[in-house]
Amino acid sequence: LDFIVLLVGVVHCQVWHVGFALWAFSLLGVRRSKLITDGFAALVLRVCTAMAAVWKDATSLSPQQVTERLLAADSAHLLILLIVMVGSLFLKVTFTMWIKVRAKFSAVGGLRVSRQAMNDIVHGTVSCALPVQVISCP
Repeated sequence: LDFIVLLVGVVHCQVWHVGFALWAFSLLGVRRSKLITDGFAALVLRVCTAMAAVWKDATSLSPQQVTERLLAADSAHLLILLIVMVGSLFLKVTFTMWIKVRAKFSAVGGLRVSRQAMNDIVHGTVSCALPVQVISCP
């Protein structure tokens, strides 16, 4: 559990690290990865075309070349990892905010939740163990 808490704490840095590694280890002229389907390749091409204005001053590559580079056999696994990491980060931030908002509204609405209990929920230190009663038979 401590390792997971550590990973979640540094996931912002990991996203940047994987993003830069994706660009650094992708090469032009490498065949497309077998992990990539045609539909996913079309999606990445649409995203690269839509974002071409963002990196037009940073590179002279066309959106098709950027897509080819990102989906190459030497970098596609990093692209998939980056998508998973960004999705996980989005879910973590969203759920943490929902929990905090729910705690705020439940305290206002009459359902009193102790601050310690909410801190335990937000920081993931809540135990899901149910109390066990021992029944003795005569």
